[in-house]
Amino acid sequence: KPPNQTKVTLHLKTWDFGSPVSYHLAHQLGLIHRAVVLLVWNAGGGYETGQLYSWLNLIQARSPHAIVLLVATHSDECEVIVLPLADLKRKYPQLVGSYKVSNKTGNGIEMVKQVIAEEAAKLPFMGEIWPSHWLAATNVIGDTASPYLTFQQLQAVMANNKLTPKESVILLNWLHGLGELLFFPEESPLHSLIMLKPHWVIEQIGRVLTSPVVIANKGILTSAQVNELWEDLESSGR
Repeated sequence: KPPNQTKVTLHLKTWDFGSPVSYHLAHQLGLIHRAVVLLVWNAGGGYETGQLYSWLNLIQARSPHAIVLLVATHSDECEVIVLPLADLKRKYPQLVGSYKVSNKTGNGIEMVKQVIAEEAAKLPFMGEIWPSHWLAATNVIGDTASPYLTFQQLQAVMANNKLTPKESVILLNWLHGLGELLFFPEESPLHSLIMLKPHWVIEQIGRVLTSPVVIANKGILTSAQVNELWEDLESSGR
């Protein structure tokens, strides 16, 4: 719940970026503008091992308006947590603060939860009242079984719920900004597809990133390999 608003509940979606290094390229799909990003690192291994600067560079490049919280785990395993916080805040203004938690006792977790609620309450769209027909269209989109729709199909959903073309564009951008869906209007041929299931997109990218053939070819993905890796997908969704 946001501070001082006991009758208001925040609904947040969580993206977990923990995965093999080969998937790190796909993480940028989940770095949206309207988000609170928790950059978690092991205090026992030191901030260098946590590659904080590398992760913060990625967040700054892909999601410059997101709020960032540093969370040091295993805080009870080291007497002093060394962290160049002043330098980090200077280089990354979106960094709000640094917090520590104990993996043994859970000490500090409630503090992190409270900070997440406070910062999330400041995000754009929080508390925004949406027209009922916008919510109806959003619910239809969210209940769609297919992981993607063509732009024309999505426009039809919007029109069926009485959104004007101008409203449809605004809502589409809002849903993209909230991480509810993905679309790439400037990228051909993806500009004609709306990805409704972001995690599904990452799974498809993962097929490529972990393909032994692609790895052996030093990252070169041929048309033949595309057809093999995504043989179960319709051609319109490739």
